[in-house]
Amino acid sequence: MEPKLTGSEGSGHGTIRSLTKGLELLELVITARKPMRLRDIAATLQHEPSTALRILATLEECGFVTKDPDTKLYSAGPKLARLRRFAPAHGLLVERLRPFLRELNVATGMTTYLGVLEHDEAMLIEVVPAQHIVSVRQLPGDREPLYRGAVGKALLAGQPQPLQEALIQSMRFQRFTANTITDADTLRKELQEVRTLGVSFDEAEGHEDVCCIAAPLLDDTGYPLAAIGISMVKQMVPNGARGQTEWIETVRNTASTARKLLVPM
Repeated sequence: MEPKLTGSEGSGHGTIRSLTKGLELLELVITARKPMRLRDIAATLQHEPSTALRILATLEECGFVTKDPDTKLYSAGPKLARLRRFAPAHGLLVERLRPFLRELNVATGMTTYLGVLEHDEAMLIEVVPAQHIVSVRQLPGDREPLYRGAVGKALLAGQPQPLQEALIQSMRFQRFTANTITDADTLRKELQEVRTLGVSFDEAEGHEDVCCIAAPLLDDTGYPLAAIGISMVKQMVPNGARGQTEWIETVRNTASTARKLLVPM
C-alpha cells in the first residue's frame, strides 16, 4: 500500500507542504537582487518569522543559503554554486556560444575562448584561433589558477561571497611573471573592479608575452555561468589590455548578448 500524506505535512495531491515552503523560500533568496533580512523574507512569503527562521536554519546547515554573521542578512549559499557547475553541460554551452566566439574573433582578430569554473581552476572549453600569424596559442582543456588570468578572475568575481572567500583562502599564490597577483588582498580589490566594470584583465600575469580581456556570462541572479574573452600578444598592444577601449567594449557587449541566450536554459 502506498503511504499517504496527511495533516500539516501534506495535501490531497500528495505534496509535502513544509518542503513547498522551503523551496519557495529558497527561490526567493536565490532570485533576490541583494541579501535579505529575516523579517522581509517572512513578510514576502506571508510566513511567521519563527517558521521562516526554522527553514532558513535548515537551508543554512545544508549549505543552500548563507547568513552574514554581522548583518544577519541571508543570501545564496556555496552548495548552489557547486551544483550549478553541472548545468548546463559543457557541450551545450559550446554549441550555443560558438557563434559568439566566432563573431568576437572576426571583430578583434584575436584568439577567442570560452571558459568555465572547474573545481578551483578556470578551464577553457572552446577556442577559436586568431587570424594573425603571430598569435596566442590556446586549446580546449587548458587550465589556469583563478588568480592568474582574465577568465579566472571573471569567473571568480561573481561567485557567492562565501564560496569566493573559500576559494581565495585555499589559493597557494605562485609568481609566474612580475605582474602576477600574489596576495589575497590585491586579488579582492581586482575582483571588485571586475564587478564594477563587467570585464577582467590579464596584463601579462601568467605569461610575460600574453594579455587578455574577459567578461562573465551572468545568469539572472548574477552567477557566472561561463566567461568569454580574447587573448593577444603583448607586443601587439603597446598600451596593454586595459588600453584596448574598443575591444573592451566589444567583449563586454558580446558577453551581454550571449547571456540572453543562456538565461532561459
